[in-house]
Amino acid sequence: MPGSIAVGYIHPIAIALLSVFAIIFPLSAVAGERQRGTLEVVLARPISRRSYYLTLFVSAVLFIAILMAASLMGTLVAATLTNTIGELDVANIPALWLNGVVFYAAIAAISLAASVSFDRIGPAAGITLAIVLVSYFMQIVGSLWPSRNGETGADILQPYSLFHYLDPNAILTEGLQIGDRLVLLVVAATAVAFALVVFPRRDLAAPA
Repeated sequence: MPGSIAVGYIHPIAIALLSVFAIIFPLSAVAGERQRGTLEVVLARPISRRSYYLTLFVSAVLFIAILMAASLMGTLVAATLTNTIGELDVANIPALWLNGVVFYAAIAAISLAASVSFDRIGPAAGITLAIVLVSYFMQIVGSLWPSRNGETGADILQPYSLFHYLDPNAILTEGLQIGDRLVLLVVAATAVAFALVVFPRRDLAAPA
């Protein structure tokens, strides 16, 4: 059962659903507003850019947390109905939830950092998707081509992949992986710091 849940956890469909709030929402929140020419209306109100950014980031994390909780609740209900709940260490489910929230929060932070850096969705989306897709590719190729018999495989790329630190099977069997969470938190904090420096200093040209 832990292996089955782990596969579903990193399935492209599950990633795509959570990416709505981790990627699409942040991109449309700033770069999309600039592209539509409506960001100036928001910033004309007595709200600082940093406050606006933090509100968007916290909102994205809350959306992710709710969707992740709903997904795991569905998993528990299904396991109960199929009488396989005994194969799970239910005490590790909250750690799995936290794992997903921190992972997608890091992606949301990257997406929002790209969003505040551009006036169009295209360039911001290109950077964000490149990071996510290359990261996913390195993790998948590394898992399919491990090092064997003294020969170096593609698994040497996995530590450079964000998905390497989304390890649901290890969490379900061993509990919270503190080191992995710290790596993701550092990535998220770096992206947030970048955005908080860049966004307030940007000159917002009139939309074409």
